[in-house]
Amino acid sequence: MVGKAMHGGYWLLALAMACGVVRAADVEQVYTIPLEKFDLPASGGGTYPKYGIWLSLGSSTTPQVFEFDTGGEGLYAAHSADAAWWGADVTEETTSIDKNFGSGLEYTGKVAKTSVAFYNPHSTTQVLATTAADYKVGKSEHIVNTDTSTDLWPPATVGGNPKPPVDGKFYGDFGLSLKKGDHGIENVFAQLSYGGGVTAGYIVSLGERGSSQQPGIQVGLAASDLTNPDTVWFTMAAGPAGELFEHSGLETYAAELISASLYLSGAGGKSATLSDLGLNLDTGNGSPGILYQQDSADETALTPVSNVDVDGNLTGLQDGLQLTLVGTDANGNSVTLDQFLTGSTYGTDLVWEEYRGDGQETYMNIGQLLFEKYAVTYDLENGQLGLTPYAVPEPGTAAMLLLGAAGALIVGRRWSVMRSQAG
Repeated sequence: MVGKAMHGGYWLLALAMACGVVRAADVEQVYTIPLEKFDLPASGGGTYPKYGIWLSLGSSTTPQVFEFDTGGEGLYAAHSADAAWWGADVTEETTSIDKNFGSGLEYTGKVAKTSVAFYNPHSTTQVLATTAADYKVGKSEHIVNTDTSTDLWPPATVGGNPKPPVDGKFYGDFGLSLKKGDHGIENVFAQLSYGGGVTAGYIVSLGERGSSQQPGIQVGLAASDLTNPDTVWFTMAAGPAGELFEHSGLETYAAELISASLYLSGAGGKSATLSDLGLNLDTGNGSPGILYQQDSADETALTPVSNVDVDGNLTGLQDGLQLTLVGTDANGNSVTLDQFLTGSTYGTDLVWEEYRGDGQETYMNIGQLLFEKYAVTYDLENGQLGLTPYAVPEPGTAAMLLLGAAGALIVGRRWSVMRSQAG
């Protein structure tokens, strides 16, 4: 083939065509799945949002709501003998699962092959899309909060309408990380095939915090999505070579899809800078956090601007710091992703810190931060992430020259994408 090399899923399609075996693509028309917003109590007062997606498994016609989690890998669903969201069209495998999440939740059970059907919230009749019956999910017989040693699932009593085990709202975790999943349990939308002029990918639109916008995920990308002049594109960090998604053969990516420089400044000349910091976009996390490598230059840099416990561990950024995140787009331009003053309210201005027990590099879980400012486009065909402001700034207000000094003040409209010519 002359020209650009084909991404994973497309060489499989070419091979199928050469053999005379072609089946219709799973997605040949863009569609949107509405999400449901839940307000959960936040430490420090107030509430913070989480989002749910309604689905059923194995041809069940009784959907339930699962946490919509762009930071997790694949679908892990609570299962019991009377779990109505599970139908009969399920093949359990012998492979065991033991999935741990950063929230402290642990899911154990078996790998299962089944179909996944998506619904409008609270509807049992409005099926929006259904996968084939051979998608791998985590059939979770037990869910435990390991932080509190609390058994969340199975319910104490059988029958009726069991209480949701996750945050009292959700019956499991619907993960959309672009990282390769364990045992083939991975991002459902990255496993679909796309055709009919629809580009592989999806757009997550949660709306600005406090807005009345209906949150949702658009599955498939139209040509207009890829040419929107208000979208700023970033190259996504690749996953390990040769790791492809099940079914589609599309390429996988790193958990930290893009990177940025983090600038912190406060009263009395306090400051810190972390460069080339990986960012994990995670709707399952209400507040951003920094997971730092212990005994590293990053820990040393963060200590003067952090709260420190009696054991010397960093527990969170101090209040009143000016935090600025600056990324580099696909064209080499500097882009201010976000800017705010740190505080102590979870879900609003708190930035927590935690050391990485695995000794790996420091990264930032930015939680819902960018989703509250931008519609986030995952272009799986071209390996790029797009940020489109919900409120587009007036012409001339977005372009600012980003000062190169580490402690430079970055001035501009809050939450806006600001572009500057590289160099």
